[in-house]
Amino acid sequence: MLCPITDDDRSGPVCGQRGLVRATRIRKLVHPPIGLTAVTLAIRIRTYTCPDCQQRWSQTPQRACAGRSKLSTTALLWALKSVVIDKMSIHVIAKNLATSWNTVCTAVLVLGRSLLIADASRFDGVSIIGVDEHCWSHRGIDRWVTVIVDLSHRPARLLDIVPGRSADVFADRLKDHPDDFRAGIDHVAMDAFAGYKKAATEMVPDATTVMDPFHVVALVGTKLDETRRRLQTELHGRRGRSGDDLYGIRKTVRTRVGLLTDKQKHRLNSVFAADNHAALLVC
Repeated sequence: MLCPITDDDRSGPVCGQRGLVRATRIRKLVHPPIGLTAVTLAIRIRTYTCPDCQQRWSQTPQRACAGRSKLSTTALLWALKSVVIDKMSIHVIAKNLATSWNTVCTAVLVLGRSLLIADASRFDGVSIIGVDEHCWSHRGIDRWVTVIVDLSHRPARLLDIVPGRSADVFADRLKDHPDDFRAGIDHVAMDAFAGYKKAATEMVPDATTVMDPFHVVALVGTKLDETRRRLQTELHGRRGRSGDDLYGIRKTVRTRVGLLTDKQKHRLNSVFAADNHAALLVC
């Protein structure tokens, strides 16, 4: 799509004299697609020369793009919206824009840091935070990051991703926030990691630390499996096999009651009816 620059100010940046057109070149900018069709803006840029001082200068498409960016301003905002709101991957966005992955990723990171991460108002009204570790890479040394989310509203919002997973990492990130933010934290949800518990107790002592439901259910399921395997070993002296009652309910016993079929309920009741399986029923 050919786009001439409408602002035809030929005044020289130094002498102020009206310049003469010396040459014309085309600068291509990636633009948001129309449907499934990629769009490229062909900006016609004129180069001027001063007849007196022989200085040269060119038109600047500052309304179309920022600096030497390969993406138009509209394309930058479209890409950022696609990542943050539409949950699209950089690969899909780059394919829709008909440009490279590195071009889109670099542009989204720069614009995201300036518009979103640098906006201090995103921490307003946060009273419940959740913290957990995440393995973002399975290679190298720095594989783990600490993820902090806002649980005060639904859906939850991502607040921070900090390299490392330790008490110091979480404590230092909380320390970077102003006192008003820390004073407004009522609850901190986490897993069973003692490091996060220590950091929360030190930095937000008035907040209540709780374990999030996901890890509670995971721990309960683990203990349930350990009890079932212990009973299996005590009763049969070996690991479970096909045909063993306890082995046969290894998945059913972890299923929510509301999701059980009549057949599964009958099977559980028949297993729990045995006195030597009472420990699993109590658990």
